[in-house]
Amino acid sequence: MVKPLIKELKSLTDRARQKSRLHEDVEKYRKMLAVARDGRKQLTMLKSEASNKELQKTLQGLFPEWKSLENQMSSKLQVARLQLEQLKEDETSFIESSSRMIKFFFKTRGLYLFIVVLVVGGILIIARLGYNFMVKVVPGFKASYRPFHIRLIDILFRGFSLLFAILGLILALYMVEDWVLLSLAILFLLGIIWTIRKTIPKIWDQVRLMLNIGDVREGERIVLYGVPWLVERIHFFSRLKNPDLEEDIRLPINELLGKVSRPFKKGESWFPCRKNDWVILADGTRGKAVSLSHEMVKLVMR
Repeated sequence: MVKPLIKELKSLTDRARQKSRLHEDVEKYRKMLAVARDGRKQLTMLKSEASNKELQKTLQGLFPEWKSLENQMSSKLQVARLQLEQLKEDETSFIESSSRMIKFFFKTRGLYLFIVVLVVGGILIIARLGYNFMVKVVPGFKASYRPFHIRLIDILFRGFSLLFAILGLILALYMVEDWVLLSLAILFLLGIIWTIRKTIPKIWDQVRLMLNIGDVREGERIVLYGVPWLVERIHFFSRLKNPDLEEDIRLPINELLGKVSRPFKKGESWFPCRKNDWVILADGTRGKAVSLSHEMVKLVMR
């Protein structure tokens, strides 16, 4: 899975690496050429200073080898410099290269991403239409407090919709044979799985709440923010209501974890007072409750 990503990164940095390598070659051959020239000069000096004919003959025999080495280094240096100059001439401006890369992206990978978005979006739209149809056709979906089997069907339908969307994404990338995007998608999914593995107990508690078999259940009473609430609906975003306050609040299901609800009896009070009631405070102050919420009670003094 990582191999296509490495190959793509190599292709993106190929020109820069080639330029850096040529710079290193130029510097290496320049130093080696200097050594070869110094060696030939040393041979010439030693030969002129030598008085022994046998030594002079031996030194003379070394000249072709050092001359050949000097020619090789000079030739390689020229080739490396020519390649470096050619590479610099082929380089375009940043705007031109960016424009060319953007055009190439939309012709290839951008088109593939558009196809993937269409596939995944189509699957999710079909799933949404199927869910709306199921809500209308299957009895119990519109009930105030849905039975267990309806809740189970709801969760399974949403789970399979997400699964088919992921499979559609992978299949679309496989069909267009874009192994880089496919590898990224798989690595991203593996990262998500690795991340949520520690949150599986929390996810299970959320599923139990949505199935109405958890610690908080629909149709029961729960205390939040110091105020009792009637649990009307438990879902990804749950709905709670206080009958006396005539107020609804919407909470993410995470806020219900660790809480406990209880059945209530008819006639139980949901707030110390109702709107337009006259109240007496602890210090003897009297006033009319003209505005109520779980955050604030507004009184008009007598």
